[in-house]
This record gives sequence, structure tokens and C-alpha cells, in this order.
Amino acid sequence: MKFKPFMGLHSGGVHLRYQGKKSKIQAEMEVWENGVKTKTAGMLSQSILERGTDTGKYAGDFIFSVKEEKNEKDTNGKYQITYGFVDKNGYSSSETMLDKLQNYTMQSTLQLNGAKTVADSNSTIVFGFQATDENGLTTYGSMEETIQKAKWAWSFGCRLLIKGA
Repeated sequence: MKFKPFMGLHSGGVHLRYQGKKSKIQAEMEVWENGVKTKTAGMLSQSILERGTDTGKYAGDFIFSVKEEKNEKDTNGKYQITYGFVDKNGYSSSETMLDKLQNYTMQSTLQLNGAKTVADSNSTIVFGFQATDENGLTTYGSMEETIQKAKWAWSFGCRLLIKGA
């Protein structure tokens, strides 16, 4: 990825394709601690309706960048997370800050490896991040399982919504 030096150590993207009855695409960022979802930290959605029709269509990318920020007053620091949807019509993006709850000794990104088909009614995790203050990190069979077993994690899930939902 040619822009990686500008995006931070933990960055990337996933290509998304959809055609059907849904009218919006949405990304939600969830924070997990010791297997429990503690909050939704950010959300971004955009319309995917084709002009003049009731058909939703999307062919674009969901991109993300994670940077660590520290200052003298904040001993643990923060994560600056920028994320967005990019397609032929332009982009929409958002940014959120997450406090690092402690000084983690290890951290790792979680990402899709290859194509994944998802039913209209489901959402799927497309990117995640885990951290620990212990001596090792474990990655399990799926991102969902890894996030639920991690000491601290956050994830981006993408889903499709019916208009007005």
C-alpha cells in the first residue's frame, strides 16, 4: 500500500461489493475487555442506493488507520483511529480517539485473509486490534473468537441496513 507511511503502523483496507435491497452500508467500532463488549466507540454509514432506483449497490473499500499518541500528561497514551468508505463517487470518513487503558507490552492487528461472503441479514468483522500487558498474544480460528478471548480488543464490523433502519 503506497500510502502506508502516512497512515500509521496499523492500517489497511478491505474491498466490499454488494447489490441488493439494502440502502445503507455501516461500520461500527466496538471495544472489548476480557471477552465483554464494553462500548460502541464510533459509527459511520452512507447511502448505497443507485440514483433513481430502490436498489442498493456498493463497490468500494473500507479503510482504516491507527496511530498511537502520547504526551507528557498522559502516561498511557491514546489511539487515534481514522476510518472511512471510499468508492468511485468519493468518500466519507470519521475519526475517534480511544484511551489506552494501560501500558500494553504487546499489540497486534486482526484482518481478513481472503474473500468472505456474508448474508444480507448479518454483519461481519472486517478489521480488529488486540493488546495485552502479558507475555503473549494468541490468535484463534476467527477474528470474532480472538476478540472475545483477548484481554483488550476493538473491532470494526460492517453491515447493510434497510432504508430508515
